[in-house]
Amino acid sequence: MTENTGTFRPLEDDARRLFGPVALIVCGHNTAEQTRLLQILAQNGLGSLPMLFATATLADRTLRELATMPHATGQNETPGTTRAIVVAGVTEATLHHVMRAHREAGLAQALWAALTPANADWTLRFLLQELGREREALRLAMHQAAEAATGPHPAPG
Repeated sequence: MTENTGTFRPLEDDARRLFGPVALIVCGHNTAEQTRLLQILAQNGLGSLPMLFATATLADRTLRELATMPHATGQNETPGTTRAIVVAGVTEATLHHVMRAHREAGLAQALWAALTPANADWTLRFLLQELGREREALRLAMHQAAEAATGPHPAPG
């Protein structure tokens, strides 16, 4: 979302920096997936990105706080959160590389979000709830669009 209008703006593959300190807040990835993500990012020249692995005990911290925690906080601990990645401070081109590396690593799909001035003081728990609501609204909209185009279908599970 753009910070002034509350509307979405497509990301470009350029040098524009996202808001906040450089950080990846990785949620819902188990120990093996954390290790795989670190490996694939290093192989893609992104091994120096500070990364926090969110745990249930960190879910009530603000995104602003989490983005400034030391690299590898929460690593090898039980994730206990929804699968998501929150990005901050990286260029849009770097974000595209991170997303591609996550996909190439064969990791399960994650929800993606960016730290913004509007959400920096949200707790991680609240952001994950909002992302879940957005995902459900999108799923329903896609179902309704398919139904409108081809006739009634059973609702997805």
